[in-house]
Amino acid sequence: MIRMAGIDFHGAEIAVRESFALQPEQIPPVLARMRELIPSLQGCVVLSTCNRTECWVEDGGEADLPRAFCRALQREDASLFILWEEEAAVSHLFKTACGRNSLLPGDDQILSQVRQAAELSREAGFLSPVLDRLFRQAVTTAKQIKTSCTVQRVPVSAASAAVALLSSRENLAGKQYLVIGNGKIGQLAAEKLLKSGAAVTMTVRQYHHGDVCIPRGCRAVLYEERYTRIPPMDGVISATASPHYTLTDEKLTLLPKPYTFVDLAVPRDLDPAIARRENVRLYYLDDLRVPAVPPDPQEEALLTQGEKEFLLWQQHHGDYSVLRQIEKDASREILWRIRGEQKKPDPQIEQAVRKAAEKTVGKLLRQMQQHLSAQCWEECLQLWQRGDMDWLGEAVYNPPEKKPQPVLSRETTRFPLFLSLQGQPALVVGGGKIAARRVQTLLQCGACITVVAPKICSEILGEEEKGRLRVQRRCYRPGEESGYCLCTAVTNDRSVNRLVGENCRKDGIPVSVADNQNECSFFFPALIAAPPYTIGLTSGGENHEGLREMAGALRRWIKEYTGENDDENLENRNPGEPAGHGADRPYSPEHPGENAGDSL
Repeated sequence: MIRMAGIDFHGAEIAVRESFALQPEQIPPVLARMRELIPSLQGCVVLSTCNRTECWVEDGGEADLPRAFCRALQREDASLFILWEEEAAVSHLFKTACGRNSLLPGDDQILSQVRQAAELSREAGFLSPVLDRLFRQAVTTAKQIKTSCTVQRVPVSAASAAVALLSSRENLAGKQYLVIGNGKIGQLAAEKLLKSGAAVTMTVRQYHHGDVCIPRGCRAVLYEERYTRIPPMDGVISATASPHYTLTDEKLTLLPKPYTFVDLAVPRDLDPAIARRENVRLYYLDDLRVPAVPPDPQEEALLTQGEKEFLLWQQHHGDYSVLRQIEKDASREILWRIRGEQKKPDPQIEQAVRKAAEKTVGKLLRQMQQHLSAQCWEECLQLWQRGDMDWLGEAVYNPPEKKPQPVLSRETTRFPLFLSLQGQPALVVGGGKIAARRVQTLLQCGACITVVAPKICSEILGEEEKGRLRVQRRCYRPGEESGYCLCTAVTNDRSVNRLVGENCRKDGIPVSVADNQNECSFFFPALIAAPPYTIGLTSGGENHEGLREMAGALRRWIKEYTGENDDENLENRNPGEPAGHGADRPYSPEHPGENAGDSL
């Protein structure tokens, strides 16, 4: 389940929040401690900003999350922590990402902070698929709200709110301000002051031209000189990520005139004792709070839509691997069809087609998911996984078991017909090592091969990556052999091989059945090729040793006759494969490893 525990400005003032604040480098150790404290933890994200410190988890829900988070932070008091679970936690994150839950409503910094929190968790190895999807969906929805709402909010940040507060107190034109901190908030504060007519000096840790980014119009001074630069100023804004005070009351000299200090950091940059001086006004982030604006109806609609999309995905996220496989199968099918006679397909075009195909099929699947009942969708997934339904959901015929009738006797003489397979479609049902040998023979003869099996061996996958054949990871579908010039059944499932043989013979398609020679209408011979000569040998499934000896003798004779010294040019078998190990040597239960992965 998804849960969140943490504190924010609603229930904890800045003095409390700063004790729980974390720098980015402090978060990975906290994530590691959370894994130790919660055995069922699957994912964890920690979000630490000026307004909040929150821990998001995906776990079994049995642990006391606020207490566990406190222990991970090496703190004891969890009484101020709030806890959200499931849909309430999802809604909280969506509203946080778009700035609805910020001290400054519409805060334009929180979106990047939410994204960075998820990325930090990913880099540390703690971002589960569910939390990954949750944070990506929340960020996407927040972007839509910022760009699509008809009623646009004025962008708000701590820096802009601080300068607005100062402007409400006095005219800033001609005033002098020191900005401590050269980060994003500090730079934004300096820019806002400059636009208000103030003269701005900014501190840098090391000042070398080009090493730091100083807003145009600002004067840069070394950070170490900050105390000596304060007396002529009218005010100071500090916005750093330092864990220590940038200004302490003890080191601050006597101030000859009224001063305004603004602290935009958590933990705080400025020593609270500075506020006790008579001529000083000190503002912290909590002093910049502005009233919440009424929610925009379009914003509410986008939030609701985003949350519903995630919750629907969460309900079916276990189906993700099945859907991804369907998308990939569809993209391979499309690529195979558009390749045609191209000898060298453009890799960039293929990548674009693959991406477009997967997105299109994924969209169709999601539409089906939304419109089907939960029971019907689950049945579709089960059928897809078994291979009894194609990717659009069309049921196929599942024939009953029937005892096959032998079509040939052992005494029948085979006619040695040498066919041209150049450019002709051939179907291989099975994806194991025997299937890989069949594939190599057919490739040498120029056939356009389709391999169908739920699991595919590495040799066949290697040929697919080269674009020499296409693979469909699924079970055989009765009737799909139609349109092929020949077929071979090489699975380790007797019923599947028998069914393939029956259907092919019924349609007049030449078929080789690996585990029953009597069901074959042709055999894969021991092939000896020495162009322009081609010799094919078969023993009808008998006397394999004699066949091997005969093939060896013929190879030696051809070698002497042609003067060919390269044995690789005399045959198409793999090194070490016995000659004549074709369909006339059926699949043997004694060697099940040869067809590992072919079970349907």
